[in-house]
Amino acid sequence: MLDITDATVMRGKDTILEGISLQLHPGRLYAIIGPNGAGKSTLLKMVTGQLQQVRGQVRYGDVQKDHSRLTQWQAEMAYMPQDINLDVDLSAVEVVLLGRLTNLGMHISDELLQQALTALQTVGLLHLANRSVARLSGGQRQMVLFAQLLMRQSPLMLLDEPVSALDLKHQVQLLDILLEQTRQRNCITLTVLHDLNLVAQYADEAIVIAERGVQAQGAPNEVMSVGFLERIYGIRTDVVTGCDGLPRVTPLRGASGGTAGRAMEAASMEAAYQPA
Repeated sequence: MLDITDATVMRGKDTILEGISLQLHPGRLYAIIGPNGAGKSTLLKMVTGQLQQVRGQVRYGDVQKDHSRLTQWQAEMAYMPQDINLDVDLSAVEVVLLGRLTNLGMHISDELLQQALTALQTVGLLHLANRSVARLSGGQRQMVLFAQLLMRQSPLMLLDEPVSALDLKHQVQLLDILLEQTRQRNCITLTVLHDLNLVAQYADEAIVIAERGVQAQGAPNEVMSVGFLERIYGIRTDVVTGCDGLPRVTPLRGASGGTAGRAMEAASMEAAYQPA
């Protein structure tokens, strides 16, 4: 189990997250949702140990996150960042092999190479194994990084917006594989997603981050009510239940106020401002 207890994250003098407490269990996929700038990526980075100004406790099993033993802590997890920075002269299969960096030496075993090729085959990119990642599209690079994450074979997988550069087909493909791996290997999977309909389809639980804290945690059909989504995102939506019992979320046109709404808000603010 991944256990986060009363965690607070600071950036300089600013509090980014405060009082975060979560318990995440093996074999389940958790999706972090919430508005831009709420701290979703920060939550993942806190778990991976990338941040310094953190109070509270983060434990995985019997091991507590400790900066003095950060290498040991990070060895337990596989992390796929949001930013795809692959400005390197490496082939796709070489990038995937980096997922097992601690096992690499002057000679790459046939077993490790086969594992990397299998990971590329799993994500549908085996035919690009020898192509430079510099010549791949953004979506293809994202799938290569996903293959690298699978190569880690970690019991704890953390992914930051893994479908952001993918078309609809590959979004579904990636999440199908992710959920399958979560179940088969009994992993704890924590991922940031923006598409609430994908969250409804794939997440066992949604974790809502807003106003520096956890606003809700539960099954998507429990969390995604019209009123709650309006409070969190500030827009009106239509939420219906499909034949599979899962919610379908549709933003309503003009629900954010649009240009007219912003103009009225600006006029109201101007009228309220009375210079001395």
